[in-house]
Amino acid sequence: LRRRAASFAEEAFTNQQLDLTIYSGQSIRLRFRFALGASNVILWTQYGWYIDDISITNDSFTDIVSTALTSHTVTGRSNGTRCYRARTTYTLGAQQVPGPFSNEVEATSSLVAACDVNVAHASQGSVATASSTQSSRNYSPAGAINGDVIGAGWEQGGGWNDDTRGVWPDNLDVNFNATRTINTINVYTLQNNFKDPVQPTTSTPADLYGILDFDVQYWNGSAWITVPGGAIRGNNKAMVTISFANLATTKIRINVLNGRVYYSRIVEVEALGCP
Repeated sequence: LRRRAASFAEEAFTNQQLDLTIYSGQSIRLRFRFALGASNVILWTQYGWYIDDISITNDSFTDIVSTALTSHTVTGRSNGTRCYRARTTYTLGAQQVPGPFSNEVEATSSLVAACDVNVAHASQGSVATASSTQSSRNYSPAGAINGDVIGAGWEQGGGWNDDTRGVWPDNLDVNFNATRTINTINVYTLQNNFKDPVQPTTSTPADLYGILDFDVQYWNGSAWITVPGGAIRGNNKAMVTISFANLATTKIRINVLNGRVYYSRIVEVEALGCP
């Protein structure tokens, strides 16, 4: 659709759409009407509109949402290009009267693979250090980033145990040796039946030997900062998951403030993000 303005200049064509759904299954006639009056004639030259490229399409649309709201975010789309439209429903007495649909908006979605690599794993170049380490058996900090979340090798390199009996805080640091973007940190502590351990979940009990209170922190370049949701108190589970918005850092710290049976025991630390 294009119209000639009073200044005699012709404006560019614009697309206009009209929803004909209410006439579905009927035979209809289309008429385009433009009323002229005295004000539509300047120097004996009429101005008005031009219509071109008329088409009637049988588009297949699926309702995404049909409730009262002011905005809506479309999720769960696969790769591809789709057209979207919206309309308002008015209340007229006891009836709900749908208004015309808006012009169609074309949108292309392209899925981006999520980064969920455990960048804290030793195979990614990370190195674990601790404030102290019990030397009676093999409780090396390296055992907390070797991928063994079960703790099957506890006391034999399967996790870290501090060496300051009944004294806190204790720290386990994981240095990525590069800047990593992470959004999830999993902390695994010693489960109750550690001699016959199972694959831990966030429901696996750890109220006999596990760490009790701790802060999950990241290095911001000048100080240790607790990640959002990373101040854990009264923990009694073998696996604790903390998720947050992407952040870039070179290292993380598990700052243990209290543990059961005199010591801090961490089986594994995972940091999920982009390598």
